[in-house]
Amino acid sequence: NLRYPKKAIKNDIQGKVIVSFSVEKDGTVSDLFLFRSVEYSLDQETARLIEAGPKWIPAILNREPVRSFKLQPVTYRFQ
Repeated sequence: NLRYPKKAIKNDIQGKVIVSFSVEKDGTVSDLFLFRSVEYSLDQETARLIEAGPKWIPAILNREPVRSFKLQPVTYRFQ
């Protein structure tokens, strides 16, 4: 579902955006933070991907779902 931003394609921008976020007990995403930025349009696309994606599987501790922290890299590269 990744849509490489046209501005980034036009300007030949590539790189790795790293986002951090929390996965809640119910699998929803909260506290999204851009840990490593490349360029604004790539940052926005990464945030859109994480927020619009399906629910995550929460971490389990003592057989109970718990809130957890995730660091997720997204690489933008021309093939």
